[in-house]
Amino acid sequence: MPRPIVDTLRAVRAGAMLDEAADKLNEVVRTVRDTGRAAKLTIELTVSRTTRSGHTLTISDKVITKLPEAGAGETLLFADEHGDLFTEDPKQTKLPLREVSSPTGADVLGNPPATA
Repeated sequence: MPRPIVDTLRAVRAGAMLDEAADKLNEVVRTVRDTGRAAKLTIELTVSRTTRSGHTLTISDKVITKLPEAGAGETLLFADEHGDLFTEDPKQTKLPLREVSSPTGADVLGNPPATA
């Protein structure tokens, strides 16, 4: 049976890699909770031989996070046939709306004007 990987990972940088991974996992979890968007934590291990015999190996590690961008907003825009964008739908006919005031100052339901 192979040695448990956690035992081997504890030996990488004398446990500092696992400490770094734990800190970055905490950051990933907090970011996901705050933004509601997915994040990623990757532990990359590169194993290479240091001698011709293959008995001595070097492990290089990277702990990488990919966090969602905070505050990225969305804007709804309308495109015309030329690829230009507008805040109002260019295919929608504009209605000739105008403001109507009552001579008495009452609103459209007939309520008297509010007094301060």
